Amino acid sequence: MKLKRFVFYFSCILLILIVWSVASSHKRRNRPTNYTINETPTKHITIDGIFPLPTHRVYPNIKREDSVIPMRFFKSNFGKSVHNFKWLHNPHTRCVTNTTSPDIFLLVAVASASWEFERRNLIRKTWASVNEVVGKNIVYVFFVGNDRTNNKKLEIEFNEHQDVVMEDFDETYKNLTLKTQGQLKWITYFCPNTKYAIHVDDDVFVDIKQVVNMLVEQTDDKRKLFCAKLFQPKVRREGKWEMSRRDYPGGGYPLSCVGWCYVMSLDVVVDLYYVSINTHLIHLEDVTFTGILREKIGNLGLIQIPGGNKVCQHKGWPKDKPTNVKLMEAWEELNS
Repeated sequence: MKLKRFVFYFSCILLILIVWSVASSHKRRNRPTNYTINETPTKHITIDGIFPLPTHRVYPNIKREDSVIPMRFFKSNFGKSVHNFKWLHNPHTRCVTNTTSPDIFLLVAVASASWEFERRNLIRKTWASVNEVVGKNIVYVFFVGNDRTNNKKLEIEFNEHQDVVMEDFDETYKNLTLKTQGQLKWITYFCPNTKYAIHVDDDVFVDIKQVVNMLVEQTDDKRKLFCAKLFQPKVRREGKWEMSRRDYPGGGYPLSCVGWCYVMSLDVVVDLYYVSINTHLIHLEDVTFTGILREKIGNLGLIQIPGGNKVCQHKGWPKDKPTNVKLMEAWEELNS
C-alpha cells in the first residue's frame, strides 16, 4: 500500500515538472529577440527588462534629528510595498529603438488618466513632438492604470503609438502613488540607458527645450532632483487630501516637489524605486517620493528649476477654460 502511494505521488510530481518544463520552454521561444544596448554584450532587453538591472544600493535609512517624518517610515519593512502588478501594455523596447545612438538623454514619464485619449493625442502633437534638443534624444511614455470600461480603446491606442504603459491596478486618485512607483520601476527595468527622467502630469505644458538646456548645463548627471515648485504641505485630516493618523501619524510633511513636474537623474530614479519597495507608502505621491523617500535614500537636496512655473505650466487649474484648450494655446504661444 505504501509503495503504491509513493509511486502515485512520484508520478504526480514528475508530471508537474514535465508540464512546467514545457511551459517554460514555450515562454522562452515566444519571447522577442534580445537587443543589445550601449555596445555591451552582457546587457540585453527582454519583455522582463534590460538585464542586468541597475544596482540596488544600501541606503542610510537614518532619520535626521530635524526630520518631521514619523519613525514608522524608517523601520525595516522588507517587502512592504513590492510593486508586482502585471504589465497589461508595455512598450518594452521604447528606449532602445535607435541602435546607432542608444543613449537617451531624457525620458518623459507622463502620468495620464486612462480616459484622456484626446489629451494624450494633443500632447503628442504639441510639446511631446520635440524628440531632439541640441543633439540629445528624448523619449515619451504615458502611464495609466487599469480602466476596464476603456480597455479596448487603450489597446487600439497602444497598438498605434507604442508609448502607453498600463498596469493592473485601478485607475483611481488614491492609486497615484502606485502609478508613480510604476513609472520608477519601468524606467529602472526598461530605460536604464537614460540620463534623466521627468515626471509630469497630463494637464501640464512642458517646455522641453528649456528642460534639456537646463540639464545640459549641469556639470554632472548624478544625484539630482529638480522641482518646478517646492512646497511643505500641512497634514490634513479631512477633505481631498485627507490623511488618516494610521497612515501618517505625524503632524507635518517634509519639504517636497509639487507632484505635477519634477526631474530626476537616473540614479535617483533607481534609488527611489528600490527604497519604495520596503517602505510604508501613503497616497500623496509627491510627498511620498520627493519628501519621505528622498530623505530615506540620504544626501539629496531639492533644486528649484529656474523659471519653474514657466517651464512646467499647470493648465488643470483654474477651471476657466478646458485644459486641452489651454495646452494648445500654450503651444501656439511658444511657437509664435
